[in-house]
Parts: sequence; structure tokens; C-alpha cells
Amino acid sequence: EKLTMNELEKPGLAINDRELSQAKLSAFSNMASDYSEMKVRLGLEKYDFFFEFNGVDDINAGLLPGSNANEINLERIVIYKGEIGVAKLKLYRLE
Repeated sequence: EKLTMNELEKPGLAINDRELSQAKLSAFSNMASDYSEMKVRLGLEKYDFFFEFNGVDDINAGLLPGSNANEINLERIVIYKGEIGVAKLKLYRLE
């Protein structure tokens, strides 16, 4: 949670297969306030993203696309804080 953008080496949210880390999810949400730098760290310079987690806590990061976007949507059922939740990632490029 206390990592700065410069300390981030390998972004990822899981601690096990389909189990999200509370600390990593919180840190990701906090770092996403620097959207441009987060895109670079994720290797998404040519794209935009919106991440949404619905579960025990609801967490969002990134920017929602406008109406003229080519997008790819990924969705996974995961475990977070011992409960089932849904993690969604939307990658897109504006037309």
C-alpha cells in the first residue's frame, strides 16, 4: 500500500490463482490517481483502461471509455478477503 510508482517493479493483484491481495488492490487503486504513469508501468501507452472490482469492497481505477471506443473486456470471478468478487478490466482505444 505504501509503494510509490518508482518502487513498482511487477504490477499484479493476485497472491494465488484467482485470489486478490488486499494490499496490492489497495496500492493499485491509490497509484491509479497518476493515470498516465500507471499506463506506462502497465505497458499500455497506446491504450486506456478502466478496472473495476465488485465484492466486499468496490474499487475502481482508470478512465471509462467514451462512446467511440474499440474495447476488450476481461472479467474474472476471484476471492478477496475470503469472499467471492468480480474483477473486470476494460482495455480500449478511442477511434
